[in-house]
Amino acid sequence: DPRTGVLYNFYESIQYTDAAGSAVVFARFEVVRSTDGGVTWSGPTVVATDSSVQPVNPNTGQPLRTGFGLPFPAIDPRTGELYMAYEGSDFTGGRYNQIQLVHSTDRGRTWTPPVRVNADPTVPAFTPSIAVTTAGDVGVTYYDLRTLRPGNTTTLPTSTWLTVSP
Repeated sequence: DPRTGVLYNFYESIQYTDAAGSAVVFARFEVVRSTDGGVTWSGPTVVATDSSVQPVNPNTGQPLRTGFGLPFPAIDPRTGELYMAYEGSDFTGGRYNQIQLVHSTDRGRTWTPPVRVNADPTVPAFTPSIAVTTAGDVGVTYYDLRTLRPGNTTTLPTSTWLTVSP
C-alpha cells in the first residue's frame, strides 16, 4: 500500500486428501499482510474459492496454457482498496472459465462475492491482468475465444480486451 507501506501477498492454497494428491479438499486464493516490511506476516485470509477448470480449446479439447490458478491483485493508490481478478467458472456452472473480480475495502480482511468482468459470457475467457489508476479507475485486460469458429481445428484466434470501471 503506497500510503501505509503495508505489504500484501496473494497466493493459491490447495489442500489435498493425501500426500499423493489424489483428491482436492479445497483450492482457494488467500492473502497475508505485513506491517513491518515482511519481517512478520498475518494469518491467511480467504479471498475467494478457486473455481477454475482446466482451459481447453473448445474445438479440439486440447489444454490451453493460461493463468488459471493464479491470482492477479491490484491496489487503489488513493484509498488502499484491494482488488483481485482471476479465472473462475462460478458463472458457467463449472463448464469453462470467465474473468471474475473481488474487492476489499478493509485492507483484505473481508471480500465481496465475485462479479463477472468479461463482456461475452458465452465463450471462455482467461489470463486477466488488473491495474488501478490514480483516479481510481479499475482496468482489467483479458483474452477470450469469441472469434474462434466451430470446426476450426488448425488455428486458435484469440481476442484481447480491456474493460474499465470508474
